[in-house]
Amino acid sequence: MGLYYFDTAISISWSKNKDITEDVKKFVALLPEAFCGLDLYNGILMRYITTSTAYLGKDEDVIEFDMLYYRSKDPMPPSIYQDILEEIDQIALFKCARLPH
Repeated sequence: MGLYYFDTAISISWSKNKDITEDVKKFVALLPEAFCGLDLYNGILMRYITTSTAYLGKDEDVIEFDMLYYRSKDPMPPSIYQDILEEIDQIALFKCARLPH
C-alpha cells in the first residue's frame, strides 16, 4: 500500500525567505504538536534553486518549499492540523507572492 499524502509545492523569492520562515516559526511556537507528525517522508522540505534560463527554470533565485502531509483516503474528514499547513500556504500566497509548483 504505502503512504497517501497531499503535496503542496511553492517557490518563494529568496528575498522573501525570511518572511515565511518567521511566520512558520510563530506557528511552531503556537502549536508545536502540529509539526510533530511531520517525519522523514512528510514535512516541510526546502531546497535552494538558482536562476536558470532552462525550460521550466526560475527567473530569480528561490527557495522551493514542499509541504507533504498525511491525507486519509476518505476525502471527507480533514487531515490532522490541516488548517495550520493550509494557513502557511495562504501566507506564502498573499504575503510572499509565491509561485505554485
